[in-house]
Amino acid sequence: MKKRVFIWVLTLLIIAGFAAVPGMVQSSVPSVYYTSPQIKSYENSISCTGVVQSAQVQEVYLQSVLIPEEVLVSVGDTVRENELLVRVDTQLTQGLKNKGYDFLDSLTMQGLPEGIPASLPQLSGSAQGEEWLELASAYGLTAAISQYSGNADLSALGALLGDSQMVSSSFDTPISESVPYMVTEEAVQEIRAPISGIITALNIKRQAPASTGVPVITIADSENFNVMATVSEADIGEVTVGDRARISGTAFPNQVFNGTISKIYPTARKALRGTTSETVVDVEIALDQGSPSLKSGFTAKVEILGDESQDVLTLPYEAIRQDESNNEFVYVYTGGTLKKRVVLTGREMLNEVEILEGVSPSDVIAYNPEKLLEKSNYVGLRGRADAS
Repeated sequence: MKKRVFIWVLTLLIIAGFAAVPGMVQSSVPSVYYTSPQIKSYENSISCTGVVQSAQVQEVYLQSVLIPEEVLVSVGDTVRENELLVRVDTQLTQGLKNKGYDFLDSLTMQGLPEGIPASLPQLSGSAQGEEWLELASAYGLTAAISQYSGNADLSALGALLGDSQMVSSSFDTPISESVPYMVTEEAVQEIRAPISGIITALNIKRQAPASTGVPVITIADSENFNVMATVSEADIGEVTVGDRARISGTAFPNQVFNGTISKIYPTARKALRGTTSETVVDVEIALDQGSPSLKSGFTAKVEILGDESQDVLTLPYEAIRQDESNNEFVYVYTGGTLKKRVVLTGREMLNEVEILEGVSPSDVIAYNPEKLLEKSNYVGLRGRADAS
């Protein structure tokens, strides 16, 4: 009886041992995740960078000098079109204007040439000089008349007085592609917002003379935006007005905005890319819609889409290797082994690359194979890479 029990136990152990062998063998075989070539629709696109900007920026200029009684807004305030921004002290404004223009007329009557010269004559001992110093002091110009050697302060004074002949070339440089809005001399009692938007700059203060040579208030559209992108000279030939574009950015990571190329600038310029200089062309992209997450000045990643799309065979970058001869290859799973196969790659995309030759959609490709996996090693499949 004991002998019979022993034989049964031994038989069961042998059977269990044979059953465990495949598992032991399988556990000793390395395994890899795998992928397969995918057919994807490829859009011929150009990647570049740009800057988000308001679609419209309105700069408010004054036709003549004025003194504000009250400034009702600050930088960052949101205003609506026709909203009251500044109340003007009409009595002080009129008095200052009369004094300033009367004095300039008196200088002209003395026979000074048209436009004030860069170097003024010595006037400190005359009544006219005293009036000039008083007027200059009222505008915050502290340099003595006898010490003028340039025209910077004269330009500022001329701008304040509305005399364009006294404005030097320092005011000739374009400030931006904004739309100027002129507050006429007849409308000196108040300043209202010409458009709705956000106050981005304020160069006007209560009880201080406001200049006519620079914008006193700048308002940026806060609902409509565009992107100014820079396209390299190698790619600009493929870009046309009307092309669609996708906009993303680190400041709005979970949003993608669509837009249309609205303008391609007619000239190229040099731009610094890291430590090297590159020739680029500016391209303006009008966004389909705005968002509170967009702010003027944000950096944008731009993808300009071509007109045509086509189906291409792709593999993720992690499946492709390169040998000592710079040949690109993949490991194809065949009969429990990995076989090295050279492939020809094409266009690079965001997460994958086009495969022109070497594999087909039915092939099983090792995804990110380890170095120990040679072409003749037996391997197992751990699962699809996109499901790991």
